[in-house]
Amino acid sequence: MPSVGDTANSARDEYGIYIDNNAYDWNGDGVGGDAIVALTGVTASYNYYTNIYIDNESSEGLAQVTLGNVTADYSRSDYGIYVDNTAYDNDGDGVGGDALVSLTGVTATYNYSTNIYIDNASYEGLAQVTLATVDASRSMWDYGIYIDNDAYDNDGDGFAGDALVTLTGVTADGSYSTNIYISNGSYEGLARVDLANVAASGSRDYYGIDIQNYAYDMNADGVGGDAIVTLTGVTANGNYSTNVYIYNASYEGLAKVSLDTVIASGSRDYYGVYIDNNAYDNDVDGVSGDAVVLLYNVTANDNYSTNIYIDNTSAEANATTILNSITANAALYGDGIYISNYANDNNADTVGGDALVAMSYVSASYNEYDGVYLSEGSAAGTASLLVEGS
Repeated sequence: MPSVGDTANSARDEYGIYIDNNAYDWNGDGVGGDAIVALTGVTASYNYYTNIYIDNESSEGLAQVTLGNVTADYSRSDYGIYVDNTAYDNDGDGVGGDALVSLTGVTATYNYSTNIYIDNASYEGLAQVTLATVDASRSMWDYGIYIDNDAYDNDGDGFAGDALVTLTGVTADGSYSTNIYISNGSYEGLARVDLANVAASGSRDYYGIDIQNYAYDMNADGVGGDAIVTLTGVTANGNYSTNVYIYNASYEGLAKVSLDTVIASGSRDYYGVYIDNNAYDNDVDGVSGDAVVLLYNVTANDNYSTNIYIDNTSAEANATTILNSITANAALYGDGIYISNYANDNNADTVGGDALVAMSYVSASYNEYDGVYLSEGSAAGTASLLVEGS
């Protein structure tokens, strides 16, 4: 297995590096070993197929893939880096290992297909993907970064691990399809996506950043985890479709989206920032989490459609949308800011939360339609609007 300081370049009709690593539980007794792959200081570029392909599986233990200081550029017909990492619960007893993928100091650019593709799953433990100091720009015909991360409840007992995705210091500009796509789900635990100091501009045919984050209540017992998305120091300008798209849902817990110091201007065919945030009452017992959207120091100007679109709903608790220090000017064919904020009474028992929208120091001028469009309501509480310095 390649590990430290290896080079695998320019294969004429094959992969650069191909790793198939498995730790099986052959007798099905629920006891198995760990599956671990580590690459450090490896270069694999200009190969015909995928530059680095890793299929790593543990039937009952830890499944871990770690890449450090790796270069995988210019695959001529396939992926830059492809990672399929799975920690199974082989005997279905509700006990399985964690699934961990970590990329640090990785460059994967100008590949024919997706630059970095990660499919990570744990069937009863933690599912975690971490990228730090990564450049995955300019995929010729597909995604810059594609991440599918899931923490499953394999035996349906209402317990599963958390699903966590963290990107720090990541650049993924100028790919043909979406620059950064993240699908993250926990089937009974916390689902969290954190992006800090990330650039995803100039997608030629789709989104800049597309995040789908879910915290499910799979056995419908009324207990589920929180769904949280945070973006800090993110730039996503000039993408063909929506610059920043976020769908966030918790089926029994808190649903929260926070943007701090984000720039999302000049989408050529759709929204600047689009947020759909939902706190559901999955078992219809009249209990759900709050739905919270917080935007601070966000700039979204000159987008083709609405600059900032927010749909925020709680089924049974509070719905809160707060905007501070926002610039949303000159939408070509939409509103400056569109807000739908509702606290519903899902089971019609006349008990529900409050709806609050607060805006301070907001600029929304020279838009084709409304500067700020607001639709707000509470089915069983109060609905309030606070405006300051706008």
